[in-house]
Amino acid sequence: RGRGLFTRSLMKAQIASPGFTHIYAALIAVINTKLPETGELLLKRVVYSFKRAYKRRDKIVATAVAKFIAHLVNHQVAHELLALQLLTILLEEPTNDSVEIAVNFVKEVGQILDELSPQGVHAIFERFRAILH
Repeated sequence: RGRGLFTRSLMKAQIASPGFTHIYAALIAVINTKLPETGELLLKRVVYSFKRAYKRRDKIVATAVAKFIAHLVNHQVAHELLALQLLTILLEEPTNDSVEIAVNFVKEVGQILDELSPQGVHAIFERFRAILH
């Protein structure tokens, strides 16, 4: 019960002020070292929140949640494959909004993705090139 309340309040705070996303992600990274089930719960809820916002075409919430996922990947709370999967979903049927979300996501998480999975990043950039031409 306490973990659920904590994750819900953290997610609400992050959506209310996306400028502090990196701080919330760092906080959960520290907590995740001692209580990994809390990090897992937050990650499940954030991914579910992104799916719901993306299906509803809610660009503001989807952008904020994608930024949170990017920072969770940067702090290695989430695996880099989650980031690559999210980018693949955003770019498989590109719209103006999904491409904008993907570009912002790559800005946030691109460096660590390039270090951990250079082939995956290459494939994503090829997809960006295909969209541009």
